[in-house]
Amino acid sequence: MIAPRTKTRVLVVDDSAVVRLILRRMIEAAGFEVVGTAVDGADAVEQAVRTQPDVITLDVQMPGMNGLEALEELTKRTRASILMVSSLTRKGAEVTLAALEKGAFDYIPKTNGLNGEFERELVRKLRLASSYAKRLKAPPRPEQEGASFESAQYIPLPNVRFRGDGNKELVVIGSSTGGPRVLTQLLSKLPEDFPLAILVVQHMPPTFTRALAERLDRDSPLRVREAQEGDTVTPGHVFVAPGGKQMTVHRTSAGRLPEIRIRDGEISREIYAPSIDITLLSVAEAYPGPCLGILLTGMGNDGRRGMQAIKEAGGVVVVQDRKSCTVSGMVRACLEAGIVDAEVPPFYLAEVVQRIVGGL
Repeated sequence: MIAPRTKTRVLVVDDSAVVRLILRRMIEAAGFEVVGTAVDGADAVEQAVRTQPDVITLDVQMPGMNGLEALEELTKRTRASILMVSSLTRKGAEVTLAALEKGAFDYIPKTNGLNGEFERELVRKLRLASSYAKRLKAPPRPEQEGASFESAQYIPLPNVRFRGDGNKELVVIGSSTGGPRVLTQLLSKLPEDFPLAILVVQHMPPTFTRALAERLDRDSPLRVREAQEGDTVTPGHVFVAPGGKQMTVHRTSAGRLPEIRIRDGEISREIYAPSIDITLLSVAEAYPGPCLGILLTGMGNDGRRGMQAIKEAGGVVVVQDRKSCTVSGMVRACLEAGIVDAEVPPFYLAEVVQRIVGGL
């Protein structure tokens, strides 16, 4: 006789009794088991240690021990995947990004209240978080963080070498679930005199992308800002696509650096706002020379069509290795399409990038 499948066990943490009730109903309606509800960070830690849930939904802003402080204790004392539940405020965005760097699986913003759209996103991310918790994936060994590229397992590099010509070459990075931490790791290791401009397309809502850009600017020697209409794609600068918008690049005249265009973006199952594909397709058309496309962790296949266009235009495609991805869907889509030049662990990405663009 086959044993019944065990339900994913969820602990709900929020200081609002109404929100706790709504979340519980949504989670149980989707087939998960709610093992408890906690009113603050201290209560969350006590219940999590006792019940050992698979997933914890953790409110960002709470009295007493807040979400960030609770996260630190929870990651030490449980093996649960932690999903931050955040308001769309500036403070909520900043705390959420800090939580992602400290080990939270992902976040979900309280958009338009706790409506049907929120419920669908909550259930989707709970399923991902449950799957992630069951993978029991170990983080990179400490010695790997400072390891030499030469001592690594062989990473094939493409034959294409860039010349560092900012008028003809560009780096585009696409990422989604789990991406902010890898972005920080990559950009913080690039040199201040990096010769090319970098575009970053991270699946995030408005407010969050601006906070992300400011956080990356603080942690990286490069200048990072949220992209604006008319920005010149200047070498040594990093431009983050704004949430809820689509970012493309266009040439205004021969010999001049391309400019960034920002337009409103519709969100559907097939397209994100910002969309990695939309940005990459415009890059493949605007740049006459090779460009470097880097695809990081994320669900779905956004980025596959754009990376194909980059490849066909003579560019190079590098992806984060599947084992280190929080969710490997986007990376797998490119690997299955046969367009990947190198699959690289996060702690080697910066060195691989520098070798490709001619810096090493």
